[in-house]
Parts: sequence; C-alpha cells; structure tokens
Amino acid sequence: MDQSQLADFITESFHKWENILRGYRIGDKQFYDQIQDSGDQYCINAYIKTEADVKVKFGGFLELEIFQKYGGKPDDTTVHSEMALYDSKTDKADLSLHQVKPSRIYLNRSDVLLSTRAVIEIKLVNFKQPRWGEEGLIKDILKFDRLDPLINDKFDIIKVFMVIDEGLRMNEEIWSRINTEAKIRNVLVLSNRS
Repeated sequence: MDQSQLADFITESFHKWENILRGYRIGDKQFYDQIQDSGDQYCINAYIKTEADVKVKFGGFLELEIFQKYGGKPDDTTVHSEMALYDSKTDKADLSLHQVKPSRIYLNRSDVLLSTRAVIEIKLVNFKQPRWGEEGLIKDILKFDRLDPLINDKFDIIKVFMVIDEGLRMNEEIWSRINTEAKIRNVLVLSNRS
C-alpha cells in the first residue's frame, strides 16, 4: 500500500468506525440535546469515556482492518500507540502506523522513526465541558510541527488529527481554527463533525 492508498485506507477505516460510534449515539445531537447537564461524568457515553478509549478502540479496529484487507495475512503495516516520535522523547504520538518486516528487528530509535508511515493525534470533546481543552485541541495540531526531523523530513508522512465530539457541542470558532491550522500543516482532519 503506497502512502496515498494508506491515507485513503485510514479515512475509509475511520468512517467505518464512525458507524460504530453512531450505534452508541456518539455525535447524536438530538439525543444529547435532551439530556440535562448533571451528574459527575464529563463524558457521559457508556462506550467511550476517555481519549484512551478512543486510542485503544480505533487503534485495534485499524489493525484489524489492515489484517482483513490482506486476507488474514500480515501486511507490512502495523499500528502502534504512545511512540516517542517527537523531538522531545517525552512527547508521544497517540497512534502511529509503521512499516514492518518479519525478518527485521528495530534496535535503535532511528529504526522506529524511519519506519513511520502515519502519525495520528486524537482528541475527545466531552459532553459536559465541550469548551474545556480548546487550547489543547490547537496545541495538538501544532504538535505536528515538532515531529522528529527524521519523520518531518519525509515528504510523504501522513499526519492525521482525529476529533471525536461526543455531543456535537464544540465551539465553531475553534473548529474553524483547527481546520485552518491543519491545512497549513498538511494534516488530514477526521471527525464525526463532518
């Protein structure tokens, strides 16, 4: 799968997974508009409670999609979580896709960096405090500027910013800014908002 096909594959996989989210009423504005803003849970959905849930569930779904695409045989692409792909080794990517070869091991950080095909950052906008973390949304888009030079120098790296808006309550001004910043950085935005 070349990089263009991989970008399409990630997008198609997201839209398939988005159908699962809809089944759990995530992004169902009419449903959420009827709920009184009470209780002690920020994210009130039973299926997705945290950004970590999104990472685990989408990352696993994406890995399974890769496996199914190749008829149950391993492909040369795999999904990782929490890899140190930024110039600061303490900054971790939420998800990333890497080229792998069964006959190879990666002893050095540079091996991992050079195997990177896509970097995915994830944000969950919760129901109770949709404006909480707005600056975090922008910060995560800007984080792509700090990808390790070994990754940033690859002209075909796929950068994805995934936003799950639980009750479709995100501020439109922030949503517009996210899309502007993403366009400047050649970042693909995937969201249940669009």
